[in-house]
Amino acid sequence: MSSDHNGDFMRDALASRGVDVARAIQRPAANPFAVILVAEGLTTHGLQRGSGQGERIVLWDRPAEMVLRPADLPADLASSARLVHVDDVDPDAAIAAGKAGIAAGVPVTSDIEAARPKTPAILTPSRFRSSRSTCRGPDRRAQPRGRAGDPAAAPCRDAGGHAGSARRAGARRRSLHSPAGVPVDVIDTTGAGDVFRAGFIYALLRGDGPEGILRFACAAAAVSCTRRGAMASVPDLDAVNALLA
Repeated sequence: MSSDHNGDFMRDALASRGVDVARAIQRPAANPFAVILVAEGLTTHGLQRGSGQGERIVLWDRPAEMVLRPADLPADLASSARLVHVDDVDPDAAIAAGKAGIAAGVPVTSDIEAARPKTPAILTPSRFRSSRSTCRGPDRRAQPRGRAGDPAAAPCRDAGGHAGSARRAGARRRSLHSPAGVPVDVIDTTGAGDVFRAGFIYALLRGDGPEGILRFACAAAAVSCTRRGAMASVPDLDAVNALLA
């Protein structure tokens, strides 16, 4: 995080939600900044193919000084963790963090936005668990891929354009599909993928089965789509359970 006012805002927002930021890396550079453009329009039947309501485009920039490198990671990164989560923004650091998690014997999840040169290296370790946000297209269900035995999940839309998620689980890579469930009025999809992954991780750590994990993650993402903004759209457990009920 940056030492500027935007970095302070991020730290304060995380701390107010009970996140320990004591070991967050702070650097004297401009904090990454994003402008998010959101399409207008609501329906009472959820996000339909071609409607575009709530869809967003993120325009962002990050100074080179904010790049995270393997040397920046603490040696005891995963010593007290129950799970390690990485993304593909800083692939070398993600690979190092994933290996640290595996060495510590904890699950590793990943946020893969697109296929890039180092994506295979992020997903290669045999104990990686992948929660992907990239779909294969609006007219086909996502087909999450991974090594045999590795659970993988991705938010997706089915042939009718309705939201849901797909996952492969078990030694035979059994394909599962979870429909979105309850339709919601989509206002802003900003952060929905991140909330899906957070829900996936939460349900995984509490011991839910494959279907339960997908159902909970879909519900969490659905609630977030009914709210504007990024951090402001993150639902609490009561809101997710209310939608599931």
